[in-house]
Amino acid sequence: MRATLSDIAEQTGCSRATVSSILSGGGTSARFSPATRRKVLGAAKRLNYRPRLSQGVGLIYSVGTCDPDEVDWISWISPMLTSIQSRAVEADQLLSVFCYSHQTLGRDIAQGRLPQILRRRHIDGLILSGRIEEELIAHISESRLPYVLMNVSDADSHADDAICFDEIFSGREATRHLIAEGHRRILYLGVDWTPDHYSIGMRRRGYDLAMEEAGLAARHVAIVEDEYSRFAVEFGEVMRGSDRPTAIVCYWETQLLYCLNLLEGLGLRRSDVAAVTVGWMGSRSLEALGVSYVGLPAWEMGKLAFDLLERKIASDQRVPTASLRGRIVANPSIVPEKSERPV
Repeated sequence: MRATLSDIAEQTGCSRATVSSILSGGGTSARFSPATRRKVLGAAKRLNYRPRLSQGVGLIYSVGTCDPDEVDWISWISPMLTSIQSRAVEADQLLSVFCYSHQTLGRDIAQGRLPQILRRRHIDGLILSGRIEEELIAHISESRLPYVLMNVSDADSHADDAICFDEIFSGREATRHLIAEGHRRILYLGVDWTPDHYSIGMRRRGYDLAMEEAGLAARHVAIVEDEYSRFAVEFGEVMRGSDRPTAIVCYWETQLLYCLNLLEGLGLRRSDVAAVTVGWMGSRSLEALGVSYVGLPAWEMGKLAFDLLERKIASDQRVPTASLRGRIVANPSIVPEKSERPV
């Protein structure tokens, strides 16, 4: 009988996830001690373990830069990556993770290196996430390698083979929560990046719709291309005004944390301004802050991406695009004085 990951896990006393990480040889295997790695590799050799060459799954995550000093990219993909790895272990498959910057990904495509890398890893299907260019999608399609797009820019524009979040709902739900608390002067704090992500415009659109439905005036500020000092000036002018907002909807938890720091610098307390944001469901930082937020089901997205890819590999058929909704995680908010709650 062919040895499996479970056999090695049982013999070594390690979890299947640990065995899978070490045997895949990816970057995550470095976090285990040399003794653990020797134990797992030794057991695999004794049991004559051979990975299923026809059952390898890859995840390509493309970001502006892979430099950890410039962007904490792992925090964006980690919840979904953990879910995908869990499903790969359950299916006795090896998961190969590739993090590319835009420059290195374009170079590997142009030089024809990407197909070679995928063949060496025995990849039968790919999950593409991050800022994925159409060039890569076209290249993967030409190679006839099954793929699924996961939370990528413009994923909502694909009729098939994509999974995205309903980001209009996210922005709308966050704003409706504040309106239900009695707030009328609600500011939207967004971002303006190039290239952008589908969520940027959609969350703002959701905010606009909720404000329009309530007969309230929309008001926006945005952090443009990470120019935080310029934004701080604009934000300060808005918050010092006579009609300053009593509540703020933030694009993401990073902007929320920055917003709270600015409010403190302006002499405003947490009790003066309510803030709601969007983040991963179960976010420890947001739970610790005690703010309300729209939690996106990252674990569910990772699991669904893996399952759809497996279905696509097995059937060689395209899969319809799926959209997942977050839900509001309500914590005590600040209710403005003399507010009239909506009927």
